[in-house]
Amino acid sequence: MFDYLIFSKIVKDKIKAEELSKELKKRGIELSVASIKKYKNGTVKNPPYEIITTIADICEVSFLDFFTDGQIQKEKIEQNISYDKNNHNSLSPKIVLPENVKKISLLYGYVGAGSGGLVEDIVLDEIYIDINLILSKYKNNDIFGIQIIGDSMTPYVNAKDIILYSPVEDNFVRSDGKYIINKNGDLMLKNIKFCLNGDIVISSENKAYESETISKESQELDNFSVIGRVAGRILKG
Repeated sequence: MFDYLIFSKIVKDKIKAEELSKELKKRGIELSVASIKKYKNGTVKNPPYEIITTIADICEVSFLDFFTDGQIQKEKIEQNISYDKNNHNSLSPKIVLPENVKKISLLYGYVGAGSGGLVEDIVLDEIYIDINLILSKYKNNDIFGIQIIGDSMTPYVNAKDIILYSPVEDNFVRSDGKYIINKNGDLMLKNIKFCLNGDIVISSENKAYESETISKESQELDNFSVIGRVAGRILKG
């Protein structure tokens, strides 16, 4: 549950109202200093979701830090879930989750954001998360989570953050975006651009890392595949 008192305290401690107003404007959000002071004083009890997530990024904290529960814990959710009354099989009742909760599979291993990573086909745990952490077009998809190592995708994600992704069928993708890729046997999180001439450009968020182009004529394409589309992230703060 969103806790406006936690929210106001973190924002009050992290940044001045004038500075926050300027940073929000850079991100396309117009919010006056007077309005921000209301947020900082706890007067606004239910800010828009976009405001919450953007301020979290600016303050360099996890969006989940503004919630009483933090990351929704599996044990607590299981105490509050309901069961489908039309399912009479008492040995395996159908769980009905709250609308704002989604169960995802957390995989054993890691994905590199700089150096290569390793993912084994083993589910480390099944966790319950706020569905708003997932991009809207992927909310109905199967979602997997995996930990990040390295710094090539900062500030989007840092080491130990969890990236959420939707698996890609048969390596078939056409649109640019953030993907989990397999390159020469290493799993990485990267920005991918599919050029009209058939080339593929691999780049990072961290400008200290140079981009790389794989030509459509190159044999490197034989060792390149797309594993999944990035569907969200869980920032450790």
